[in-house]
Amino acid sequence: MKILIKKGEIVNFDGIREADILIHNSKIVQISKDIEEKVDKEIDAQGRFILPGLIDMHTHLRTPGREDEEDLLSASKSAAKGGFTTIMCMPNTEPAIDNYGLAEWIVKEAEKIGIVDIYPIGAITKGRKGEELTEFGALKKAGCLALSDDGDSIKDTYLLRRALEYAKMFDILIISHCEDKSLSGEGAIRESFLSSKYGIRGIPYISESMVVFRDIELAHYLNARIHLAHISTKRSIEIIKQAKEKGVKVSCETAPHYFILSTEDIEKNNF
Repeated sequence: MKILIKKGEIVNFDGIREADILIHNSKIVQISKDIEEKVDKEIDAQGRFILPGLIDMHTHLRTPGREDEEDLLSASKSAAKGGFTTIMCMPNTEPAIDNYGLAEWIVKEAEKIGIVDIYPIGAITKGRKGEELTEFGALKKAGCLALSDDGDSIKDTYLLRRALEYAKMFDILIISHCEDKSLSGEGAIRESFLSSKYGIRGIPYISESMVVFRDIELAHYLNARIHLAHISTKRSIEIIKQAKEKGVKVSCETAPHYFILSTEDIEKNNF
């Protein structure tokens, strides 16, 4: 089957350009202007953007153990519907993705489904308990592209140092959740006048930024890569920006509710 997409704005790493795309049997065979070809279907994409398959490197597929919330099939369908052709799944499963056999099983099950590419993120520590490192080499061999104890910081700085060193050896990315839970505790709102006003336990921004600084300092000292997840505060962004300007191999991510909502919305909506 041949499909011709006409006059779309193609977004790529090197810029945006208007062109046609010819697809034959689900494969792109030509990208150029004014393609003339007899096809089974023609799509007018004028005024629309065409993007390569997107990659989501932080998803929670809950397989194994909590398939009642999500599984590989439902996640694959959702990803494809949203334009994502590659997703990476976090290891906060039951049991955690902390060994070769489980990581390999996820890769093979995803291949059977065959809708999108799914790569597991292995746990940094066994059982995500923050006590003993997993077998980094085995997890990479099984198909893991990164390692994380997602949702939990590595409290032991020496253990995190060793993790970054081994990750550098095996060329695998460490993804760190930055939170000092002795400071954040059971907080539910940013620590501020409002948290006191409404009697809700607050979370000080330093519970994140202090761990961000520690992790970046370690990565800088070891000349290692690190990716910081769930970044939610201005101070953390300032620290990351300064580190990147100095050449530290750090990247980060956030989530929509962190940059769309703030404590001001509580007052606006008459909490």
